Formats: sequence, C-alpha cells, structure tokens
Amino acid sequence: MTSLKLYTSLLLLISIPSAFGSTGEAVPPNPTTSFHSAFEPPRDSVPKFLSDLSQLALLEKDHPILQYTESNRDNSYTKNWKVQDWERHQVRSFFRYRRHLGTWFNSTTANAVWPTVISLTCWALLIQLLAYKFESLNSFLKQPAIAKGAASFGAPISLLLALRTNRSLNRLLEARSMFGKYIRASGSLMNLIATHVSPIDKERAILLGRYLSIYGWCTKGFFRKEADGTLIQTMLPPNEAEWIRRQSTSHNLDAPSCIHIRVRSLLAPILSEIPLSAGNAMEDRLSTLESSLGVNKRLLGSPIPPTYTRHTSRVLCLYLGLIPFSLVGSNDGPVSATFLLSILLVVGATAYVLVGIDEIGVEIENPFPLIPMQALSKVIQN
Repeated sequence: MTSLKLYTSLLLLISIPSAFGSTGEAVPPNPTTSFHSAFEPPRDSVPKFLSDLSQLALLEKDHPILQYTESNRDNSYTKNWKVQDWERHQVRSFFRYRRHLGTWFNSTTANAVWPTVISLTCWALLIQLLAYKFESLNSFLKQPAIAKGAASFGAPISLLLALRTNRSLNRLLEARSMFGKYIRASGSLMNLIATHVSPIDKERAILLGRYLSIYGWCTKGFFRKEADGTLIQTMLPPNEAEWIRRQSTSHNLDAPSCIHIRVRSLLAPILSEIPLSAGNAMEDRLSTLESSLGVNKRLLGSPIPPTYTRHTSRVLCLYLGLIPFSLVGSNDGPVSATFLLSILLVVGATAYVLVGIDEIGVEIENPFPLIPMQALSKVIQN
C-alpha cells in the first residue's frame, strides 16, 4: 500500500508541473489534455483572497468542520486556554474542590461510569442477600483465603491502570505537539512565500496562501471524519478543488496529503528564481508538515494494543466482583442494615475510582476528539 501511494505521488508530481513552462509561467490549458495537465494559476488578488476567507465565517452554521464544538463547561482540555483559564484553574484548593464537587453531576467521566458503578453496587447487594439467606454461603465467605485473595488483586490492577493511563496521556501530548508543528511550519512557510515568491509571481503566492489557509481545517476534517468539500470549493479555484476531489476518489488520498503534493508542485518551477537558502527552508517547512501528519496518522491507526485493554477490563471486573465476597465475610456479628449500607458504599466508591481511571485512559487514547482543533485551525488560517 505504501509503495502504491508513493508511486501515485510521483505520478502526480510529474504531471502537475507540466502545466508550467520552464520559466514557471502558466501554459494555457489545452481542452484535449487530461485534467492533471490542465492546471493554470487563476487570476487572483489579495482582496479576493481575503473576501473568500471572510466567507468561511458565514458557513459555520451549516458545516460542522467550521463549528466551535469545544467544551465551555468548567476547565476543559478541548478548548484553547487563555490566561483567565489558568487563573481559574489554579485557585486555592478549597475553592477548586468546591467547584469540582459542584459540577460533579455534569462530569462526562462520571456520566460514563455511573452504569457500571450501579451494576456493581447491585451485585454487592445480591451477594449480601444471598449470604444472609444461606448460612452455608455465609460460612464459606468467612474463610480467610477469600479476603486475602481479593486483596492480592490491588497491586496488579494499580500497575495495569497506571501503565495504560500514562501511555494514553503520552499519545494525547504527542498529537497536540504535532498540531503545534503544523502552526509553526505553515506560518513560517507562508512568510517565506510572501517574501520570496510573491515579488516574482503574485498569483502563485496567493494560490499557495489559499492552500495553506485551509490546511488546518482539512486536517481537522480528516481526523474527525467531517466533510471539507464546501470549504475547499470556497477557498480554491474550481479546477484546483476538482483536482483534490479526484485524488480523493481515484487515488484514496486525503485532503492534507493532496495539499502537500500541490504546494510542492507550485513551488518547484520557481525555486530556481529564489535564493537557495529560501528554497531549502521552504522544503524543510513542507517536510515538517508531512512528518507531523504522518505521526498523527500513526496515532490514529495504531491504538494501545486492544489485548491490554481487554485484559485490564476483565481483571478489573474480577476484582470489583470479588470485593463484596470479602466484605460480607468480614462480619463476625449479626447482619444489620448499617453493615449492608456500608458495604454498598465501599463497593460503589471503589468502583467509581477504579472504573473512572480506566474510562479516562480509554477516552484520551484517541486524542483527536479532545484536541482544540477548531481554535488551532483558525490560527493556521490566520
């Protein structure tokens, strides 16, 4: 598959620049030629480019790729933080705990684990009722091996949860750092284009600017499965937008990869007219975009081994299922309502803590729904 994509990219690189002469000037397209050889930089201007950019704000209502979907509730990683967010986050512990307890029932993690916690609490209640009804079961649960066996699960489960959560957090931080590289590389590349390409070929520079302005949005669309067709049609000339559509349908290329290919093909004919150091710097920035996209594709396509996740879930369920046996067997006196309630509270609290940690690890394993892509894409656009 990799060899096929490389071969496709080489064909595209060969075919696209053929629409330009040896001096980098556009050659009028021949109606009888193929689409790939019919590229011509459109008659464009900076005011028209800025006008098209302003149209994106009008599309936000009807197109999810442009909509602000990050959380405004409490402090969230899904939004781009400002100074006031840090000030609110780092208040003294009493006020921080009070706010977090006040928003407990709105917590996405709590809402995700409540069904499991309630199920385990009901399981604990069932074990208590059975032990109360059947004396033989009650006598069996009082064996010391039951309590010791349940307690022996604690250390392995802590290790499994810690390793998994740390690995998930590393994935989240790595994906976020790649978006930082997108911003730095695309901004630096556009500065180089404005400095070295625009004085020679202004229309080519504007077209490159159009591609780079939608790079963040197209990347967001790829990783969140959001349609970017209208966005591309708004910002690119019809022939350029049609070319991206054909690469997506014919060669299964995603929009960010198409942008890499097209930007490189637009730069190639003019490299001989700009300083060598500038050309090398442009290639370096473009390579940074490609490598960063490759890292995020690896994160998308390579999760933490599901076997590890399955084993953690099974061991955790086994441990939480055995806790009621151990607690019921620890009672040497008569069974009272207070004792039964205490067991339910202990099982529910333990389940909430451990299942919550596991849920957080699973949630952040896929980093792309959590990264504030809308804010970062706007930074790249600007």
